[in-house]
Amino acid sequence: MQDIKSVTMTTMNGLEFQCANSNCLPFVTTTAPNILQCQIHCLRQPQCKAATFQETTCKCQLFNNITDQNSNLQANIQVTTMIVISGTRIPLVRHQLQRAQRRQHQAQHQLVRHQLQRAQRRQHQAQHQLVRHQRPRY
Repeated sequence: MQDIKSVTMTTMNGLEFQCANSNCLPFVTTTAPNILQCQIHCLRQPQCKAATFQETTCKCQLFNNITDQNSNLQANIQVTTMIVISGTRIPLVRHQLQRAQRRQHQAQHQLVRHQLQRAQRRQHQAQHQLVRHQRPRY
């Protein structure tokens, strides 16, 4: 699964793919309570190039091969087709997330180490003062 930061989709109400060949078949068919959830299903799949949502059945179909399929759309008033616009999918790369988490962990570790050192200095100073006050005065 890949996290998506940004994407643009073309939405076509009342149109669906008319698949004349097997290249147009969906790679995933699932259910979604609404069109937004169907879009989210598509966005979670890096290979998803388009999705169709049939409101009456809550059927969500994801497509990964839609080359030249724009000319193969047919009317169906119960369906909305959404196509990812090429070049607008910007993934949050996993290693970028891991790097950010590592930096956060390092910053927290550094803060704890700094606080510990400060506490140790205070303790050392307090012990030093205690020893100085306990020395016999002649």
